[in-house]
Amino acid sequence: MIGKRNLKKITDYVLTKSSADQTEVLLSASNFGLTRFAQNRIHQNLVRETSGLSIRVVLGKRIGVASTNNLVKKALEQTLAKAIKIAQNQRPDPDFGSLPEKTKYTQVKAFCQATADFSPRQRAKRVAEVIKQAKSRKMAAFGALSNGVTELAVANSLGVWAWFPSTQADFSVTIRRDEASGHGSDLGLAVERLGIEAETKKAIRAAQKGKEPRRISPGEYEVVLAPAAVNQMLIYLAYLGFGARAYHEDRSFLSAKLGEKVLDEKITLIDDPLDPQGLPIPFDLEGAAKKRLVLVEKGIARRIVYDSYLAGKYGQKNTGHGLPAPNTLDALATHLHLEPARKKSSFSGQEGGGLKNSWPSSDERILISGVKKGLYVSRFWYVNAHHHKTLTITGLTRDGTFKIKDGRIASPVFNLRFTQSIPEALSQVLGIGTRAKVLESWLGANRVPALRLGKFNFTGVSRL
Repeated sequence: MIGKRNLKKITDYVLTKSSADQTEVLLSASNFGLTRFAQNRIHQNLVRETSGLSIRVVLGKRIGVASTNNLVKKALEQTLAKAIKIAQNQRPDPDFGSLPEKTKYTQVKAFCQATADFSPRQRAKRVAEVIKQAKSRKMAAFGALSNGVTELAVANSLGVWAWFPSTQADFSVTIRRDEASGHGSDLGLAVERLGIEAETKKAIRAAQKGKEPRRISPGEYEVVLAPAAVNQMLIYLAYLGFGARAYHEDRSFLSAKLGEKVLDEKITLIDDPLDPQGLPIPFDLEGAAKKRLVLVEKGIARRIVYDSYLAGKYGQKNTGHGLPAPNTLDALATHLHLEPARKKSSFSGQEGGGLKNSWPSSDERILISGVKKGLYVSRFWYVNAHHHKTLTITGLTRDGTFKIKDGRIASPVFNLRFTQSIPEALSQVLGIGTRAKVLESWLGANRVPALRLGKFNFTGVSRL
């Protein structure tokens, strides 16, 4: 770690040297280790150390941004001079108001020393256990285990100073045998709390059940989506649905609908960057304070998200959803939490093979038990936006797509292509799981339960 004191010295130096009306310094530094494995062998081990600094200057209403990964004084001075020169050659932006002002931040902790110290040998040992599980069943394991530290610092000439250290550990595994595959993953602050064994067992069980898939006709099906599949929908909701730019430019499914019912009443969606069970962070990448924000409450649209620029342009309050300048995208919700069902249930089904209750999860089984005829989907991949306004996405199912018959998993099917409006899918929610899983999102983490949806549109069949 570079450390809070040293990072502040760097930001103070840039701010002191700047002659601009306003100046912002964004600093990040990280140290990550990664162990990859494929076909039951570790094939890559690396450690990556990175640092980066971005300077934004404001001259009246002209803005310039320049960046560097060299943190010596000469490089800082050159980068600052470049940012000023860019600003001098820009046209004034009449919609620019100001950089964020000094504020207080909620105290949250996202640092685990054991994760920071986790060695390549320790990663290899955990991966070896995964490979052993696969080999013993004549299967092949693919995936990665990573851990590391990130420091983020933001300072500006209006008094903003924010520093936050965090750790992150990430595990992903795919188990394959012939045409069948299963997937598991886990994410968190503490590497020792990752469910590596449980996620591996889940992937193995899905691959065991996925042998000899059958072809089914495309069409609309009732579905049970595992959390990984639901998370892809949340990622695109954040990307295209809740940003102020899209909302005010009439490109969002929410445009002119705040206060109206837009999703099923079972859906409550919160952006919660302070949640200790996720990957919390107390400020955005402009140094504005973050807080818990209810976006959809029982199906009714309540809020959209703003950064400093969009808040100034539209006369609204900055909600702390800024990205690094120059941000040509939108304000972005990075910690979505889809509230799970509160009512707890139990499942008494039987599974054998030494992997009892590992897949599907008890939550998913409860949802499956209510489906007479439909599909279970483990996850999506190769997902892309098809239509921004309707928030329609397209992609493929992967690593476990199964027919449901009379409340039970019946048989595996070939992967399917889907083309589906997310708001339309979330307007027919028949059930929500009681447990939320932490999964990766844009620059953060989402907390996502399984869902049972009334219909989902599948448009083709794939052999991939």
